[in-house]
Amino acid sequence: MSVYMIFRFDVTDLDKLRGYGAAVQPLLKRHQAEILVIDLEGKILEGDSQLFTVVLKFASEDLAMAFYDDPDYVPLKLVRAEATDNTSVILCKSFVPPL
Repeated sequence: MSVYMIFRFDVTDLDKLRGYGAAVQPLLKRHQAEILVIDLEGKILEGDSQLFTVVLKFASEDLAMAFYDDPDYVPLKLVRAEATDNTSVILCKSFVPPL
């Protein structure tokens, strides 16, 4: 079952975040992630802040967690943390309609 990893945050250092984006691409490919959304200027309809949204699709939760827990991702998480504020990372399963 597909899962979606959703990143939401406010950008505090756009140059540093660009470096993160370039560096994370090979890891996303390695873990078979599909980028569905990258939006730096999300329109807030409810709630506060978190203008930047990224939605990644993985074929399974195992692949998603292998990406998130990849030792090569650890230093990139730190870069992302330094370049952003008010971060949320959420893992959601695909909706399966009831029969």
